[in-house]
Amino acid sequence: MLVTAPLLPPFEAVVTKISDGDTIKVAIANSVSEKVEVTVRFACIDTPERGQPGGTAATAHLKSVLPIGSVVQIVPTGSKDRYDRLPGFVIFNKMNVNLEQVAAGQAWVYIEYLGTCPQYADILNEAQDAAQAKELGLWGFPNSCPPWQWRSNKCMPLPNCKPVPQVRAGAVFQFAIFAKNREVLAWDRWHGCTGYQLNTEQKWTR
Repeated sequence: MLVTAPLLPPFEAVVTKISDGDTIKVAIANSVSEKVEVTVRFACIDTPERGQPGGTAATAHLKSVLPIGSVVQIVPTGSKDRYDRLPGFVIFNKMNVNLEQVAAGQAWVYIEYLGTCPQYADILNEAQDAAQAKELGLWGFPNSCPPWQWRSNKCMPLPNCKPVPQVRAGAVFQFAIFAKNREVLAWDRWHGCTGYQLNTEQKWTR
């Protein structure tokens, strides 16, 4: 029989770093009053990666609603992942910060992991639908690449694309994604290339 580790109870902590739009570091006090730092990965949402269109905006929005030094409650939804991050919901002044990122159009609902937070699934999906209808944040782009597809290189262009003149490779991540019958023409995420390919694997609905 498979035995799973029990969930950690909610705990109070202080925000020490905003790593990106869905990851923070917090300090908690242990039994001997020493500070212990924990990396928290926002559960059930996914924000654009660094270098991905929308990534900087997602991080900036999180910093605006969750300043360094904020006292928060962490509600874990599972055990630490392979990157030593604790998945959970972050509550600040009664605000569900995970939900706020989605409602502001700064994050996708991470469908693959919704089963780990069933109590929040409906409100997360409703918040995403509302943000998309209002074209907030990333939904203001013609089409956006979900981070899980970005990480698996499903938004890459043709390999023989030509670099943009006078742009150092890797320095500028230009966003030029165009909709065509709900398919996507995507620019190179790494080299600012002018070439692109038709990517028919994108999914835009949940």
